Amino acid sequence: MQVKKVVLFSKSGDKLVDTVKHEITKYLMENSVETLSASIREEIASFNPDVIVTIGGNGTVLRAAKLLTQKQIPILPLRAYGGYGGLCELGVENWRKALDNLLTGKYTLEERTRLIGEANSKTLPPTLNEYLTIKSLKALKFKVRVDGETAILTLSDGVLISTPTGSTAYALTASGLIVDPRAEAIVIALLNPWPLATKPPLRALVVPSSSTVKIESTSKFNVLADGENCVETNELKVRKHEVPVLFVRFTRSRYSLILGRHLDWLKREWEFKCLEK
Repeated sequence: MQVKKVVLFSKSGDKLVDTVKHEITKYLMENSVETLSASIREEIASFNPDVIVTIGGNGTVLRAAKLLTQKQIPILPLRAYGGYGGLCELGVENWRKALDNLLTGKYTLEERTRLIGEANSKTLPPTLNEYLTIKSLKALKFKVRVDGETAILTLSDGVLISTPTGSTAYALTASGLIVDPRAEAIVIALLNPWPLATKPPLRALVVPSSSTVKIESTSKFNVLADGENCVETNELKVRKHEVPVLFVRFTRSRYSLILGRHLDWLKREWEFKCLEK
């Protein structure tokens, strides 16, 4: 892939991030690469970039991914100073070496599964992590169907439908279940289920990514897509999105090592090794 256009995507109001964006813009212009600082889907689509560089944490990456509904534009995520970014391979302090490798083709592309939901006869924003069904301050009776068959009956605070990527996000607090992002799977996790009213008595279920998951309740519940409230309904249908998210990576290290670093199992100096090749 020849990189000629780059979008810079970041949270606003951070002076350190703004300074880095200015330095990156100058560097890319010196290398004959057009840049655009944008956060709106229409602006990005009109610019038609080759790569989106995000500067921030996981939330910034999730917001950028949500703007990519159909077209696959690789994302190069840079973790902002001191922030947590499990989706970010490198910290922003290494931006120059990262962009050197990007422009010289020293990278690989990693696919991450997304989900797409439907409620009230409308398509919901796609998610890289999860959909959450919840009712504030109230437990609800939920029925979870997988490919039309009843899989779970529960009285709980909510139900998470997660990608393997999202298994280390909110779903991890609900079930403690970690799924390798290369796995073709969907994770269904229950939030604080009442054991005597949950059949079978479990906290999480992993199903094939080809499955259609449907959540029903006799009461209305809110649906959050990667943390953003998007609809109130009593029925949610979720399936695998046909267009995955692509990430620019500079190493083929095993997922266990990447995961260990971001969960503080390993030290952060690991990230420098992936730039030495």
